[in-house]
Amino acid sequence: MGTPKSSDLLLGTSVPDVGSTEKPTTRNFSISDVATLATQGYAEVTKVISNAEWLALATTSVQIIPAPGAGKVIQIILAHAKWVPSGANFGFNQSLTLGNGTGGVNEVAQGTMPSAGYSDIDGDSTYLFTISGAAASSNSAINFGCVNSATLTGGGTLSITVRYQVI
Repeated sequence: MGTPKSSDLLLGTSVPDVGSTEKPTTRNFSISDVATLATQGYAEVTKVISNAEWLALATTSVQIIPAPGAGKVIQIILAHAKWVPSGANFGFNQSLTLGNGTGGVNEVAQGTMPSAGYSDIDGDSTYLFTISGAAASSNSAINFGCVNSATLTGGGTLSITVRYQVI
């Protein structure tokens, strides 16, 4: 047992394209090449949210991923937030969302972080969003927001990391 390095090699069979007269051949494939193939089509972005943006989140969402272009939609695969406090502890009393809304609230939410249990965040804490099925909006950005009745407190920054695919 061991931990592979990206330069380590795996033994595999290279299968020719359909209709080719070539025969399958045994080859070595690097771990990094296999990892690239497995994540092909995915992108990841991290956005640092300032304290001012955090405190205004109930009325002004923060764009995380820009609109992908006509006829395309963004599908969120996974997302998490990492709080880095400086001063007062972070807290919020309404769900935080990732979706297509442009005010505070995200009407078409693909990711949600419920408010229950998320108060008094005073360490370098990381929380995961629950990714949900949603009707994605064509050519719409993904924004981080919450409902306008939310109370947000705290000092410091947080970073939102989102892995996604444009389809």
